[in-house]
Amino acid sequence: MNQKQLIQFVHDNSYEKAVEKFGLSKGKIWSILKENNSLKYKDVTLEGFKTVYTDIWACGRPMGKYSGTYPMGFMKRLANLIDFDCKIILHLFSGSVHILQNHDTLDIKKELNPKIVADARGKFPIKNNKYDVVIADPPYDSDWKVYGKKLYRTDVVKPYSFVKEAVRVTKPSGYICILHHLSYKTPEGTIRKGMIGITTGPNMRIRLLNIFKKIK
Repeated sequence: MNQKQLIQFVHDNSYEKAVEKFGLSKGKIWSILKENNSLKYKDVTLEGFKTVYTDIWACGRPMGKYSGTYPMGFMKRLANLIDFDCKIILHLFSGSVHILQNHDTLDIKKELNPKIVADARGKFPIKNNKYDVVIADPPYDSDWKVYGKKLYRTDVVKPYSFVKEAVRVTKPSGYICILHHLSYKTPEGTIRKGMIGITTGPNMRIRLLNIFKKIK
């Protein structure tokens, strides 16, 4: 197989068509393109990957009135990776994140107008298996005791306090995405699908996007 022909075919067509033409898995094709620095990001999705997806995303610094908004470009990259089309999505600790169709927000602060006013550290007022994707970007810092109170004026959010509920409200085969400084342990009933470093420029700490897929 000529790798140059494969790379050109993917860029002219799609990963799916390349799978049919060259008889390789989507994950193998992606690996070849990555080795040759020729990734076609807009068509890279987690579906079809048999191993854990790893990468580093260079995003812009968060821009918004509410402290702790997603890094610039982060949601677009995640939407491409998981393919948000027709999926129902829940944002935890979401504040005033921009609401899109089929996107719900959950936050303890009602003044930020989330769709669901609730404490994500407790029981969610949501039925089982409702969402295709749950995204969590909780207040955090290296000492766990200062950051939430200082920046968000909320109590500390323990790293695993919301995980069990996030898994509960996610549909089987859905994704739980956690943006944090920690590499999270794989929650019960899920498998690890992605570990992506998120950078936002000089003098800014690198964060890790943990992605898990619900299997039960």
